[in-house]
Amino acid sequence: MTASKSPKPKTLGPAPSLVEGALPLSNVQVVADRELLQVVTVGHVDHGKSTLVGRLMVDTETIAPAKVQAVRELCERQGKVFEYAFLLDALEAEREQGITIDSARSFFQTEKRDYILVDAPGHVEFIRNMVSGAARTEAALLLLDAHEGVQENSRRHGKLLSLLGIKQMVVVVNKLDLIDFDQGRFEELMREYGAFLAKCGITPTHWVPVSARDGENVVFRSEKLAWWQGPTLLQALESLKRAPSLLEASLRMPVQDVYKFNNKGNDERMVVGRIDSGTLQVGDEVIFSPSGKRSRVKTLRVFSAPDPLVVGAGENATVVLQDELYIPRGEMMHHADDPPQHGQILTGRIFWLGKRPLRVGGVYGLRLGTAELECEVIAIPSTTDAATLQSLSEASCVERNQIAEVRLRLTHPIAADIDGGCPQTRRFVLLDGYDLWGGGQILGLEALTLQSRRAVDFLSDFQWHPQPSKSTQWTQIRPHQSALILIAGDPGQGKTTLAKHLSSALLEAGLQTVLLDSNNVLAEAPRDTSIDTAREQLRTQLLRTLLPLLEAGIVVVATTNVIGLADHSYLNEAVSANRLTVLISPDRNARLVDADVQVYGQTELQHSVSDLMERICDIV
Repeated sequence: MTASKSPKPKTLGPAPSLVEGALPLSNVQVVADRELLQVVTVGHVDHGKSTLVGRLMVDTETIAPAKVQAVRELCERQGKVFEYAFLLDALEAEREQGITIDSARSFFQTEKRDYILVDAPGHVEFIRNMVSGAARTEAALLLLDAHEGVQENSRRHGKLLSLLGIKQMVVVVNKLDLIDFDQGRFEELMREYGAFLAKCGITPTHWVPVSARDGENVVFRSEKLAWWQGPTLLQALESLKRAPSLLEASLRMPVQDVYKFNNKGNDERMVVGRIDSGTLQVGDEVIFSPSGKRSRVKTLRVFSAPDPLVVGAGENATVVLQDELYIPRGEMMHHADDPPQHGQILTGRIFWLGKRPLRVGGVYGLRLGTAELECEVIAIPSTTDAATLQSLSEASCVERNQIAEVRLRLTHPIAADIDGGCPQTRRFVLLDGYDLWGGGQILGLEALTLQSRRAVDFLSDFQWHPQPSKSTQWTQIRPHQSALILIAGDPGQGKTTLAKHLSSALLEAGLQTVLLDSNNVLAEAPRDTSIDTAREQLRTQLLRTLLPLLEAGIVVVATTNVIGLADHSYLNEAVSANRLTVLISPDRNARLVDADVQVYGQTELQHSVSDLMERICDIV
């Protein structure tokens, strides 16, 4: 954010001692094995968030008294009234404008545990900053001004915290000094805002009346609030429960990249990423979703240090597998006993902040962990105004500052958690170009079948009639399941030759097999069809041919001679049957996304057929 161009009001000036990053919290000593709780503070503008956090830090002696005195003296020299918020406001722009415009982190300790307080902004225009702050916290302090009462952002923040899945909330009714500590007004706000939160599915853990400026009922009990028998703010914070350690949750490691170094003969593939939850140790069997590829951990690497035997949540991991697999960025590593869900149709609840409405049919970027892909909005089952809670069913668009349930069709499947102990693997953001304009939680994931892809992509004028019996019933007659063996590679590498030999071997082994060379698809196309201009049509025709064969429980060996190497992933995503993708290339450095096997030319044909036969028999 940039400061206003209007004349600057009188400020404390750019004293480095007032910048949060430079403020020496001399009384805080971080201990690695102590319990840590992250809490976000939210509320309408000027309801006193920064003042409350500043007072809390002073009264717990987190900030050295000498530092507080230095700020008081500076205020006196500049003719300003001392504010506890001055201890927190870290950005030049917010000091100039008198508002908090970014999420600022503050720290304090008690005998029980350490706290991180995320001071999030209260202005409507800056809610996007609050999303980034609140999404990393386990509890919330939501402030109300006892004098002003419930405001637009008070409602929006309550709904937003519900959206983010924050279950623990302390509602702090501040500025009781402005209403002479009136118990009736406090109870009135409890009834009004409590009813609103109930509609959002939230039951506050505590309600606490305070005067942050005067320190009444923040850390110490107040004689002015003698009628209050509940906890002080600090007592309420101490009663909050910390979420179970991510080390105790199921293993989740989004793959960031795969490195390979050839120096001095070292050709190890190293899968790297940050472990979001769980632990990983040498010898573990791991699976990568959504591809389903699996292997065992051979070694864990650390540069310039001894190799560890185990790594856990919050650590960066470099993993060497026993098998040489191609693992693309965005895959999720996990153990077999507790896999994530995966699919290509995503149902989610989002909070939209875009300057332009999100519309059905619109294409947006989506980020989940390390996965980055495009998605199309195929339906908006409902929208809700975050301030009024007014809902609309089957909307055509989502306006700014609305909450909506959306259904998205992804360009390829992703893995995620719908619930469980790792919130990072169920939260996603939406982008329009390079702008982050929305975010939310995944409510469901479904596979994208060939029929549903047709319904969305290219059969809007036709109704597909499936086989009367599914492939699961055919297995009672035939001794195997259906599978698509897709052979990809550049022209002239021998795809058709390999496909013919493999089909013959499968038939000899007693498997019901059909060879579908994509040249056959071109032969059925109109004479004026151009490969360059009608690739979509050819790809569609190939899929239409595949469907009845796979539904009948047949193993289909297909090539990509016509539709092109780049379209193989489209076929893999469209087919729900067992799949095996083979890349044929003499270049041992050639790589193809989602390729399961690489064949290095026709010289290895017979050996490759034998290897492929074993792989195919395993999956059918």
